[in-house]
Amino acid sequence: MRLTRHFERRLGRLVGAVSGRRDEPEIDLAALVLDAIAGAVVEGPAGPIAPNRLTVSLAGEPAAPEVVASVAEELAGVVQDAAEEHGWRLEGPVGVSFAFRAEDDAGVDTLVAPGDLPVWAELSRVAGSHAAPIRHGRAIVGRSTSADVVLDEDTVSRRHALVIRQAGSVWLADLGSANGTYLNGAPVGDPVEVVAGDVLGFGDVSYSFRPSEAS
Repeated sequence: MRLTRHFERRLGRLVGAVSGRRDEPEIDLAALVLDAIAGAVVEGPAGPIAPNRLTVSLAGEPAAPEVVASVAEELAGVVQDAAEEHGWRLEGPVGVSFAFRAEDDAGVDTLVAPGDLPVWAELSRVAGSHAAPIRHGRAIVGRSTSADVVLDEDTVSRRHALVIRQAGSVWLADLGSANGTYLNGAPVGDPVEVVAGDVLGFGDVSYSFRPSEAS
C-alpha cells in the first residue's frame, strides 16, 4: 500500500536535510520510509494498527543536533498525518529517531509501542454527567474495561461500536451489538459519518459527540 505523493515529497525534503546527501534520489528514500510504515500495518481488534516508533538509518554524517531533532519532530507529524488520512490506529505517540552509519544504504525499523495519547473528542451522556474521552483514532466503545471508551451501561455490549477518525471525517460503526447503535435515532450498521453535536445511541443510552478544540 503506497501513501500519497504529498507525503513522499515532504519526506524527501526532510530526510535530505538530515543526512546532507542531496546528491541522492531523495524521493526514493522517502518512499522507503513510507513503505516501511505501510508494510508494517497489522490488523487488530479495532482495525489496522500502524507503527508509532520509527528508527531511520541513513548513510553519512548527521547534521547539527537541532536540525536532526527538528526533522524528527516534523517527520513524526507526517506519520501522524498519514495515520489519520488512512484511518490507521496508533497505540501511542509517534516517535522518530535517526541512526547514521558508514554503509551506503538506508533502512527503517518500526515498532508498535503503547503510550498515552491526547484526547481528540469525547462522548457526553445526554441524560447525566458522565463524559468519556476518545484518544485512539480507531476506538472501540463498549462496557468492557478493555474497551477504549468504557461506557458502564447495562444495555451497552462489551464491544459495542467503533469510532473511526479518517481523512478529516469521523465515522461510527456497529460491532454486532446486542441492543444496536444509533446516530440521531437512526440505526447504524455500516460506518456512517458523525459531526459535532450528533447524538450517538448505544442500546438505551445516548451520548453527544464533541470533538476537542485542538483536534
